[in-house]
Amino acid sequence: MEFGRNLFWQFILGKNLYAIVGFIILVAAGGYLIVQLIAQRSTKVILLVAKGDYPKGTSIKEPKEMFEFFEIFLRDAPIGFITDFGELQDQTLTKDLRKAEPVQMMFLQISGTKPKQEYG
Repeated sequence: MEFGRNLFWQFILGKNLYAIVGFIILVAAGGYLIVQLIAQRSTKVILLVAKGDYPKGTSIKEPKEMFEFFEIFLRDAPIGFITDFGELQDQTLTKDLRKAEPVQMMFLQISGTKPKQEYG
C-alpha cells in the first residue's frame, strides 16, 4: 500500500509540478489584484469645492472664504482637482463655478495674464 501511495504522489508531482506551481502563482496574483482594486475603489480624497456660485472672471483673493474641503471617492474625483488653498491664491476663474462644484486646474489662470489662445 505504501508503495502505491508514493507512486501516486511521484506521478502527480513529477508530471504536473510546474502546472501546480503556476496555478498557485496565478491564484495568488489574482487575489492580490482583486485586493488592490477594492482598495482603489474605496480610497477617498479631500478636494476643494465652491461655497457659492462664481462667474467666469472672478478673481480669487481669499480662497478660504470662497472654497471649502469636501471628501469624495477617488474614482469620482475630476481630473486636475485642487487640494490646497495655496493653489487658488491670486488665480482667476476661466469658467463659471456652481456651488459644491470641485475646482479643477483647467478652470484657473494666474490673475493678470491673458488666457491661452485656443485654435480649432
